[in-house]
Amino acid sequence: MLDWLDGEDYKIKFGWMDKQTFGCVDFDKKTIYLNPCLMLIQVAIHEYLHAIHKDPSEKRTDAREMAEMKKMSSKRMRKLAIRLVRMWSKEEK
Repeated sequence: MLDWLDGEDYKIKFGWMDKQTFGCVDFDKKTIYLNPCLMLIQVAIHEYLHAIHKDPSEKRTDAREMAEMKKMSSKRMRKLAIRLVRMWSKEEK
């Protein structure tokens, strides 16, 4: 995969798509679109739920996470993603 990424067959672009799409491919444009913010949001919500419920159960936390994700608007998710990325950027300095 690393060799493939170094090639020029497909471009990779990162950005927000929507609250249900982690990525997609446009075969005509030879472009792969990735939504790493959604992945970051999902993991942050999951671990937050473990912490506030003091519950190590993955099964219960997965169910709670899905419920939280469904309740959140795309706008709210984008705000959360921006905040998480800013926090991450500060950590790297």
